[in-house]
Formats: sequence, structure tokens, C-alpha cells
Amino acid sequence: MMVEDPELFLRYAIPCGNVLVRRGCLDKRVLNKLENGIVLERSFRGDVSRFFPVASKLCQYIASQLGKEKIDSEVIRRYFLIEHKKAVLWRAKHFPDINVKECIVYPGRVINIIKDKIEVNTPAGRKIVKNIFIPEVNKNDWVTVHYDFACERIPNNLARKLMR
Repeated sequence: MMVEDPELFLRYAIPCGNVLVRRGCLDKRVLNKLENGIVLERSFRGDVSRFFPVASKLCQYIASQLGKEKIDSEVIRRYFLIEHKKAVLWRAKHFPDINVKECIVYPGRVINIIKDKIEVNTPAGRKIVKNIFIPEVNKNDWVTVHYDFACERIPNNLARKLMR
């Protein structure tokens, strides 16, 4: 099943990439190339989901449940913002190298901007994260945080919903 918005998919999937690199499932150079592609706003050709097979399969399942033929932005957000936590908790039982607290996607309020990093206040506490995917972020904006990355800016109503 095709990923309709590969950039959004990668913004959420790349933060898990170092776990896959440590396991030998993903080459570090490929991970860096994908990350740089987003930073440099390159368009992606080909199937980006092959680099993140678990996220891809779970997104395919959600898309099928919703009657969709493609993995669109709604599916990507539903997986990473809502269903991802369940997947992480289940997989952590089988893979002890998953840092559950870091792998769960949280909403975060930007409290400070430090060059290409931002300080955010999340339900898991304050964090300083890379802000290479959304450099246009401002103080008091809401963002999603996955490992040590800010993935995307989100509206206030979605942030409040995720905080619950």
C-alpha cells in the first residue's frame, strides 16, 4: 500500500531509526539520507515505508480498517498519535532495547527556541529536542515529540486532546 505523504510518514518514523540501526535492520547512511531529505525539502520517490516495516504494516492495517487504498495523512497521524503507544508497549515486551518513554509520541508546548533545537514542555516533562523538521516553529506553538525530534506543529485543540 502506497504512502501518500512520505514526508509526514518519515517525520514520525525517522526518530525510531536509531533503534533499527542498532538492531542492524537499517543502515545509518540511509537513515541520514532520509533525514537530510526532509530537512532539505526534497521530494521522495519510491516506497519509503520499506525502511520502517512495522510502522508501515500498522498504517496499512489502519488504512484498511478505514476503507482507504492509500496511507494518507489521516492514517499516519492516527497511527503515530493514537495507536503507536499500544504498539510500543506491546513491542517493548519482546524488544528490551525500546525506550518506551522516548518512543511514545507526545504533544509538547514550545517554551524556548535554541538554534536548531527547541525546549518543550510535554506530559513526560521538559525536553530539548531537534527542530530540524519544522524550523518555522514559534514559542508557545504545540508540536509532536518523538524521541528527540519535533515532528510537526499541531493545532491547540489536537494538543489538548492528546494531553488527555
